Amino acid sequence: MMYNQSQGLTQFLKFSLPKDEGFHVLQLQSLPTQTHPIVTPVPNAESLPLTVKVQHFFSLFHHEKVIFALEIYVFLTLHSNDVPAERLIFVSKADTNGYCDTRVSFKSLTKSLLKYILSIDPNYYLQKVKPRERKYEQETNLLTRHTEVTKSLRILSKRYRLSLDSPSVPEDFYLNLKFSRYYVTKISLFTRPEPQYLFAESSQNKQKHYLDGSQLLQWWLSILDDILCEDFQVTAQAKLQIPGEDLPQINRHLKATKFSNWKVGDIFGQNPEELAAFTVPLFPDDPKTRFLRQLVEENRIHTTNLVSFWTELAQRQEFRLSVISSVIGVQGVLLKSSLYWPTSSMYQNQEIYVADSKKQFSYIKSYIIGEEYDTEEGALEAFANIRDFFKIRLNRRLPLIVGAKESTHASGNKRVNVINTLKTRKKPKK
Repeated sequence: MMYNQSQGLTQFLKFSLPKDEGFHVLQLQSLPTQTHPIVTPVPNAESLPLTVKVQHFFSLFHHEKVIFALEIYVFLTLHSNDVPAERLIFVSKADTNGYCDTRVSFKSLTKSLLKYILSIDPNYYLQKVKPRERKYEQETNLLTRHTEVTKSLRILSKRYRLSLDSPSVPEDFYLNLKFSRYYVTKISLFTRPEPQYLFAESSQNKQKHYLDGSQLLQWWLSILDDILCEDFQVTAQAKLQIPGEDLPQINRHLKATKFSNWKVGDIFGQNPEELAAFTVPLFPDDPKTRFLRQLVEENRIHTTNLVSFWTELAQRQEFRLSVISSVIGVQGVLLKSSLYWPTSSMYQNQEIYVADSKKQFSYIKSYIIGEEYDTEEGALEAFANIRDFFKIRLNRRLPLIVGAKESTHASGNKRVNVINTLKTRKKPKK
């Protein structure tokens, strides 16, 4: 089978980056893994959907410094009945650190990365999915944490006698699934201004540009509005919810949008009387999810409807500090089918690296988020560590992209940076 390879990461990014400037890029992907349904099923449901979770982590480097990072989750939901399949893209965090030496439109860059994710065929993720539970007893010579000590010694002794290499995980330990060609695509994100999201202590850099709540909301609305106009069918829906704000105030933020179907509300439920527990999705490190868990602890999860949920959510810490915090959602069908399959082979363009475990994914990511960015040294060390890890441990090089965007400004060296979306996470330096 032939797959569309014409629109790789380089093609998407080069026209968002200044002409003739070289940028290295890291695209780290987790192993697709079966997970719990993104929305909790109602009790005694006839059939449960099968959900697959994938994490993407992007970093951009310039002049041997990391300057930008973006974290995205992709959830694929397959139903056994006539309900259409669903691809949900959750934008978790994005950040800059202020150490970029050239003018970069991080809005254009973020938009290009989202369009790149939209271009990926969901079946690319489903060719090898780690199941929630594995039947290790099928492989008698495989060592696992559940293998008894005596049996482990026998297996090791047998390998030594036969001079066998350690066996790889059998292919039938993974799921091979098929995504329908007709499916709904959703994009969801939470906006709240913070000094830093992925680059710890970067707020101490005076060159880092900070957006307030209203500016950050308009920044994201502009990105999603363009994507709606360029990539979605006209029947798509776009919703904005600002907990604690009245209807006229929320509508004021939508005045500049071009797409016709922007409305106040959310994409998580049609009926305000529906229970939030069976309507609101469970995202990683998300305030809505944290509130749902609190409702469980308070034994109110089966009595709180969507109206009460949004009303009470406005009183939580993320929303009540006189800062505009919002939830933006998009859903619809794309104009063109997503057919692109990223290449991960070291002998091709190496645009993506798929970590072989959750531990390795976190380990590589920690080279970026584990540094401290109060000085430029952190940005330099992060790049050096990533470069050396790929060269020495993986025998690979970070992809190099040469920008092709013509400058429209007289000054090409002004540092312009923008930040996004979730709660601050400070990781210890490794």
